[in-house]
Amino acid sequence: MKNITMDYLRNHTFELTGLEEQTVAKEKTSAMFSPQQLSRLPRGDMDRFDELNIRINDMIRELFDTKEQFSQKCNLKYETVRKYIRVRSGKTLPKEMLAKFVIACGLSLEEADELFELRDHALQPDKILLDAVIVHCLQNHYDLDEFFDTCNQVNLDIEYKI
Repeated sequence: MKNITMDYLRNHTFELTGLEEQTVAKEKTSAMFSPQQLSRLPRGDMDRFDELNIRINDMIRELFDTKEQFSQKCNLKYETVRKYIRVRSGKTLPKEMLAKFVIACGLSLEEADELFELRDHALQPDKILLDAVIVHCLQNHYDLDEFFDTCNQVNLDIEYKI
């Protein structure tokens, strides 16, 4: 991925901010499949979300000693995150929360990209402003304060509050 600079963030024309609501139409099917047929089908949202939620859960346990430490470092309420990352809940962290998480944990760009791909799509810094900000912050090893400052500088409305 190319290096993202503040100049790029300020002057590039992005298609989306990354904060837009996304709705995905679900197909309704009534076909019955054998286990062998199911194993050949593409994975659904539930499988991807479960994998993402398990990975986030594992990272939280590995990187943080207490719920309070997690909440303070990631600027997220642990109880709120826990509701999103339950396996088989059919949902996962909103993009803003996942952005806070990857920045606060100091993940590599590759690790963050994998998590965002499991969520909905890989990071697209050429099209989406929030993705470009995330890439810029990860490339420069920014902490959360610097992430929020960068968002503010490019008029990306992400609130600091937990």
